[in-house]
Amino acid sequence: HSFTGHNKKLNNIKMGMSNGELAQTDTQNADILQPHVDKIFNGESRPNDMDKALCMIEQRPTHQELDRPISMSELNEYITGASNEKAPGESQIPAEALKALSHDTRVMLLGLLQDFFDGQTDPEEWHMSILKVLHKKGDPHNPTNWRGICLKDMTVRIMSAILNARLLKLIEKYGVETQYGSQPRRGTLDGLAVLRTALETQRYHGQGTWTL
Repeated sequence: HSFTGHNKKLNNIKMGMSNGELAQTDTQNADILQPHVDKIFNGESRPNDMDKALCMIEQRPTHQELDRPISMSELNEYITGASNEKAPGESQIPAEALKALSHDTRVMLLGLLQDFFDGQTDPEEWHMSILKVLHKKGDPHNPTNWRGICLKDMTVRIMSAILNARLLKLIEKYGVETQYGSQPRRGTLDGLAVLRTALETQRYHGQGTWTL
């Protein structure tokens, strides 16, 4: 990851150094932030008992339609739906540029996405992202109080959107109503609001609350 302030320099960020002084340059800030973001985005390999855990999960019916070739209508849908004026990835190609592509160029892009889907290609650029850091709370000189947002290339975002839409069909069929994350038109904030209301109602009636 490279470090960025959303296309702005990190002059307003001053991380605390081990000698008690504050960082004065982007390089110093990046050196201090790197261990923190490496731990978050480049986690350790999966546990040794992962295969055993997967064997305990009931096999669902296979849905071959999820493996169908990517269609031009899918590509066009997510190009059209991409938000304008959003920070692009390292290629600096924004959504507005993709929306201006000719039909022939879209056919080429569709071929690239399909090759990736089939395992025929894996562009190195798709594994790169620009990291924007946002202060969450607490001491601004402590790197653990900053949250990282990865700015991916727009073509990767389109590929992710296509795969996500197909996986949502499985959630619609096998998911539970109480799942709020990774759901369209709802989010974890909705779930938190419901939970907070339930807790306040319990407290109002003098009832205790326990979780399992």
